[in-house]
Amino acid sequence: MRVPEQLDVSNSGDPQDYTSLVDRFRQATKKYVERLANILNGQISFGNGTALDNMQGRWINAITPVAPDTDFTVVHSLGRVPVGFITVSVDKAGVIYLGTVPATTINLTLKCSTASTTIRIFVI
Repeated sequence: MRVPEQLDVSNSGDPQDYTSLVDRFRQATKKYVERLANILNGQISFGNGTALDNMQGRWINAITPVAPDTDFTVVHSLGRVPVGFITVSVDKAGVIYLGTVPATTINLTLKCSTASTTIRIFVI
């Protein structure tokens, strides 16, 4: 769930009616704060595993190389160097870790301790 980027204080009455404007602003502010509190109290989400919600990052699905502990690159396209990643799922008892090539604003190089492992990560 996302927080609206602006308050809705649209005017349906007399544009010179400042009491009405103040009242609409008060109501819109109250609604905005209530929605923000609702989101922060348990509705922050990474999305559904494909589409994002209100966390900045990228979902990546990949299969690791056939040789364990070998560099492989995934494209994240965050537009910035990622601060890390969260391993969400692996289909084997392997460990995903950073590779030998530094991350860029487009790519992230990783390694996996097991061969041909299907992984899902969230790059942040």
